[in-house]
Amino acid sequence: MRRIAFINEKGGTCKTTLCVNMGAWLARRCGRRVLVVDLDTQGHAGKSLGVDVRAVAPTVRELLLGEASLDEVALSTAVPGLDLVPANKAFASFPVEVAHRQDRAERLRAMIERLPRDR
Repeated sequence: MRRIAFINEKGGTCKTTLCVNMGAWLARRCGRRVLVVDLDTQGHAGKSLGVDVRAVAPTVRELLLGEASLDEVALSTAVPGLDLVPANKAFASFPVEVAHRQDRAERLRAMIERLPRDR
């Protein structure tokens, strides 16, 4: 399983556009199973894929807090093979909620490593 992260603290650097389009390309053209995990409190990856993230629950917040499973959070998209773990404004509280946890920096990596290889 390959992991690709689009990271930059500055906004407007095309992270979401690159992520969603690369994911769609890998799913559609290469026949890969792709999981886009949105970590943006604005939920733009979901919005780009046609999801009304304001109404979605549970989200990546609940997944990373251990309150929901991947099967409960992941949404299918209109692109075959491309699934989404959505985010929304509720994710803004996540840093405070995990500030006291020693594993806070490793939660996403640990969740991804638990994914079945065929997902």
